Amino acid sequence: FVIGTYPGGVGPHLWLGFFGIYLQPSEPLKLLLLVYLAAYTADLRLQRLGFVQWLMPTLIILAASLLILLAQRDLGTATIFILIFTFIVFQVTGKRRILLISGLTITAAGFLGYQLFDVIRVRVDAWLNPWLDPSGRSYQIVQSIIAVASGGVFGRGAGLGSPGIIPVAQSDFIFSAIAEETGLVGII
Repeated sequence: FVIGTYPGGVGPHLWLGFFGIYLQPSEPLKLLLLVYLAAYTADLRLQRLGFVQWLMPTLIILAASLLILLAQRDLGTATIFILIFTFIVFQVTGKRRILLISGLTITAAGFLGYQLFDVIRVRVDAWLNPWLDPSGRSYQIVQSIIAVASGGVFGRGAGLGSPGIIPVAQSDFIFSAIAEETGLVGII
């Protein structure tokens, strides 16, 4: 919240910068969540607890993580956290209601997010029809589509693409940059 930065200058302050190297703390936290859930669910003593008692500590950890991510408006990572949690708990319990509850939660959060956050509304509208504003809000998506299309089947060749045309291609649209240089064959 305090020392965060954005590599491009203007944007969400979700990165930590050290001597020109930028890291999103949420990336290692995804792995930490996986390790925590795996270790927690592997504990044999937990099998004696009721389902709600067993699930409560993990829900507290998940809720705390989600509150931080929502405060930072890192909504994509929040969704990934919910999906990781759902996958692990479903694998351990085999209870389909976990999938149903998680699906309903993500759907409700998406609907509410669309209504409450302008950034989600802009992204969903640009995703549904990027050609409505190709030089404005949908610029990154349109440039990505053009890069993938120019790659064709075999690509333009290693180092011959133009990833600089796609804003933040090194993180947000790396797939498009690779597709332009290696084509359909490379991305498959």
